[in-house]
Amino acid sequence: MDEKEEGFINRYHLRVIFGIAFVLVVGVAVYLTFYDYPQCGSYQCFQDHMTACTKAVYINEEPEASWQYTVLGQKNGQCAIEVTMLLAKKGDLGIDALNGQSMLCSYPIGITAYPEKNLDVCTGQLKESLQSVLIKKLYSYILDNLGQYNKSLSSALGG
Repeated sequence: MDEKEEGFINRYHLRVIFGIAFVLVVGVAVYLTFYDYPQCGSYQCFQDHMTACTKAVYINEEPEASWQYTVLGQKNGQCAIEVTMLLAKKGDLGIDALNGQSMLCSYPIGITAYPEKNLDVCTGQLKESLQSVLIKKLYSYILDNLGQYNKSLSSALGG
């Protein structure tokens, strides 16, 4: 092999190495920009990120369920937050089947709240399932207490 061929091979390898390095740097930058969400260890941290509408993930451990809140950022002038039920805990709520379901909630920029507490600003499978559980619970409550209401109504009407 002469010097000319050797120099060409070295330049070629150098270009390949720089090309691979460039692709890796761009890949890491894209990942950090679009897919990396800082983890919040406290509700205050989540509130700060929700108020500013900057990306973050927070796990809220409530007595009835574990919720994951992911601040996705601004969409259509609102702060988009994905809410996922991670684990339904003990209780008579009947929400065990909702584990893993999510909904998307939209709040005005600058507002802080527990997203699952106001279903009016949310859409998705989890919202529909929570409403269904609530309707079933109300229906069951009404049926269980119908006799009591009937007695009260009869005595109030003088019957």
